[in-house]
Amino acid sequence: MLMMIGYAAYREGDFESSLHFWLKALGQAISFSTAGFVLDVAVKQENHDAILELLKLIEFSDKPKSVTKQEWTDLIMRTKHAELSLRPEQP
Repeated sequence: MLMMIGYAAYREGDFESSLHFWLKALGQAISFSTAGFVLDVAVKQENHDAILELLKLIEFSDKPKSVTKQEWTDLIMRTKHAELSLRPEQP
């Protein structure tokens, strides 16, 4: 249900709300494809907070059975790279 609400918000152009609902859905059930999709949207929107939250969700969760260890590691590394590249500069 949260994925559908996120999709509706996305279709309306409310990317902040869509990311919020998708991250909530991932918090309930980790999915490799959804995590990759959320990462792509968060990067396009340059939403550092969403990327950081996604990283926290996937970094310490169990790898889904549907993906290889390498695929899961690659997703985590892509997320870490995105987080670093969009990290706000410290004064």
